[in-house]
Amino acid sequence: MNHVRYIAMGDMQGEAGVLGDSLEFIRDFKPEVFIVGGDFLDFDAICSFNRHKRVSKGLNSVLRETRDEIMVGRKMLDDIRAAVGPKCEIVFMVGNHEERLESFFDEYPQLFTEYTTLEGALELKRRGIKLIGQGGFYRLGKLYFMHGEKYGSDLFTKNAALKCRKSVRLFHHHTNQSYMITSELDGNDKIEVKSCGCMCGMAPSYLKGQQNRWINSFFAGYVLPNGDYQDFTISMFNGKFIGLDGKVYGGKKRRLSANSEKH
Repeated sequence: MNHVRYIAMGDMQGEAGVLGDSLEFIRDFKPEVFIVGGDFLDFDAICSFNRHKRVSKGLNSVLRETRDEIMVGRKMLDDIRAAVGPKCEIVFMVGNHEERLESFFDEYPQLFTEYTTLEGALELKRRGIKLIGQGGFYRLGKLYFMHGEKYGSDLFTKNAALKCRKSVRLFHHHTNQSYMITSELDGNDKIEVKSCGCMCGMAPSYLKGQQNRWINSFFAGYVLPNGDYQDFTISMFNGKFIGLDGKVYGGKKRRLSANSEKH
């Protein structure tokens, strides 16, 4: 029976290290669809919380930092493409962090000549990557993928289940969570919403050492021609995780980007 293999990862936030721990698994799994679930880059320097940096560091410094982050993102996309192969469909979902760049373009259009959109900055068309705008979704069989920033901060999978009435896979919240509902009229009408963790560092400087419930994890699964699916949340501990066949992956010495401690 034919099925589509997929991998979905979110919240990389410009860090190559956690992605690097998963590349061997990606090559072995051979996905036909790879979903970047939003917040691929951080854009900390241009977020609204850090507007003061444009004064203290200077606009040119902020601009250089942003351009450097875009170059890191291009390299990460090339690493993903090399791992999945030329025939795999790569889907790029815009998260709230990518929206920071779009807002920066709108505020300082005179600073950019070579690109004026996220799609242009990351050269997504040239890389054969499909773009899903902020708030949008990608459908694969009976599964729907969304970044997930609009469903609250606590019982967000419950909120998404009640509002969407579809089996949704979420990112954004940096933690694993699931919620299932069914119809009182039809017991076969089962809806399960899941959220996976992040693919970035779990000790951001702004938390000042406070504990959190973040975890490195991602989705991998199969979708049948009729839309039915079986998927798994693969959690990583100290960069290591066990694949679907029992093989241990990751744990190699990381080379993190400059954004490794940012949210």
